[in-house]
Amino acid sequence: MKHFLVIISVLIGVHAYGARIGFDLSPRGTGQPMVIRVLDEASLTPVEGASVVASGEYLNQLGPVIQENFSGVTGERGTVSLETPFDIHSTLSVQMDGYLTTSVAGLLNQNLTVYLRKFRPGEANALVHGTLTDFPVRSGKSQIQAGIVAKSMSALDLVYFDHRNFLSPLKDQIPVSGTEVDIPSNLVLPKQSVNFGFFPVKLNKPRYRLPLFEGERVMLVGLQGEIPSQVILDQVISGKKFNLGILNHMKIKKFGYSGVFDVTDREFKQDIRGNVDLAGSVRVRPMKPSFESDVLIASYFDFNNDLSLMIPTDVKLYKGADVRVAVSGGAVLQDGVMAIALADKGLRLSGVLRQKVLMKKKVILSEFLTPVALGEWKRLPERLFLEPQGQQLGVAVINHANSTPAEVIYAVPASKGLLIDLTKREDRSEIEGISQMYMDLGNAINYQDFSGEAAIQSLERFARSTGRLNKE
Repeated sequence: MKHFLVIISVLIGVHAYGARIGFDLSPRGTGQPMVIRVLDEASLTPVEGASVVASGEYLNQLGPVIQENFSGVTGERGTVSLETPFDIHSTLSVQMDGYLTTSVAGLLNQNLTVYLRKFRPGEANALVHGTLTDFPVRSGKSQIQAGIVAKSMSALDLVYFDHRNFLSPLKDQIPVSGTEVDIPSNLVLPKQSVNFGFFPVKLNKPRYRLPLFEGERVMLVGLQGEIPSQVILDQVISGKKFNLGILNHMKIKKFGYSGVFDVTDREFKQDIRGNVDLAGSVRVRPMKPSFESDVLIASYFDFNNDLSLMIPTDVKLYKGADVRVAVSGGAVLQDGVMAIALADKGLRLSGVLRQKVLMKKKVILSEFLTPVALGEWKRLPERLFLEPQGQQLGVAVINHANSTPAEVIYAVPASKGLLIDLTKREDRSEIEGISQMYMDLGNAINYQDFSGEAAIQSLERFARSTGRLNKE
């Protein structure tokens, strides 16, 4: 199998600010206008001047189906009322300069709150750096003290998962036996001397660097443990590229984390102390995906108990046997595990999430959803069909140049599938990729009275497929 674990640039779409799907729904009274409220996703303040268009179908007195559009502009409170007669289903789109266009399909006589997300680049544009300190004492000179610095994730970050959060695409150089060696910038090797054969080797990389996105809200976590010296030194001396398989050899013992912060500067410093001992582990068995893929198993600590700040505590590459991952084992059930299958160099992804796991218990995860293969295109397709099954929420993200998202489209189950006609889009010449996603939010989800913040907290499974233009 060709592993995805070569660091690549993947078209992944929207980067989540927090744990919230981008809209709420509430019942609309009989004979009442449709009320649309538009808020800034980050500040939750009203967005004035947003253009709102509702399109749909209704029955007139003689019976035939009438299709019609209704439009308006939000006022200073971020609201607009539309006198729509729709009684079958409708689609509503909200557009505002500086924000992603947001559309929701499958509305049934409902009011809508839309949380607009400001434009963000498709690639990281900020950098944090600092030290990771207070490592545990190593068990012997055959082991190397090692650490990894990563950022927290929200439930939506999983849907837009990028494995580079665990192994940075940036490289730092360290001297090893007179040779400058490239290693991932978020890998930390505190000052130490280890034996390699009959020769002592000195290592010292106390600092880390990690790419972030300006405007995102995160915590940083530093994982600390040890790796057999033979594994690391074979890697650096042979000149082989580091990949996530290196974490299978790392025994995590401690972790530490920063406070919560908004990324407002392009470059800043954040030191981290490893001050929390990991109490134990759980054994995880994923189901075999229906598509050829590499599977990552990760454990996390749910800091707020709402999937908004998930701090990874261990990451392993699945090799066909049960995987043991470290957990905090605290009195409050805040440990969880996940499995993520990646294929086609990250263009296809499927994940399974299990919340509130018990230490020392075996966790057997649910089946993976199967993402469709969109792949690379020589020319943009004419249409894309979004078809959520059962209680799934369907999502499509339209990306422009440099993986920058331009529009997010949601399809609730009542939509019975949504045909996205790309031939009629004014931005067709600017589109360079499309992501298609499905989220299983649990059978108890009520799409008639729907909270995007509450719904994402019940995320169980997800799948994402990305198609992109190949301009070579």
